[in-house]
Amino acid sequence: MQPEFHTSHREEDDWTVVEIHGEIDIPTVPRIRGYVVHRLEAGRRRLIVDLAGVTLMDSTGPGLLVGIRERIRGSVESAMTE
Repeated sequence: MQPEFHTSHREEDDWTVVEIHGEIDIPTVPRIRGYVVHRLEAGRRRLIVDLAGVTLMDSTGPGLLVGIRERIRGSVESAMTE
């Protein structure tokens, strides 16, 4: 049985913390990408991706994170946490 997957976010000062829980793999990458893009389109300018709840990351995970970083490079402050 796979662990439940979900994303959530919270606001801390000027930062949006996007929390990922469960597996980052082929089925979940589009959901994560869409969730993050929605936060960016909502005007958030500082983003933290919190990976503390990630139970598995397959080879698509690093590509997702690089893609997010490339999308926001130069226009949004970002940080990665483990």
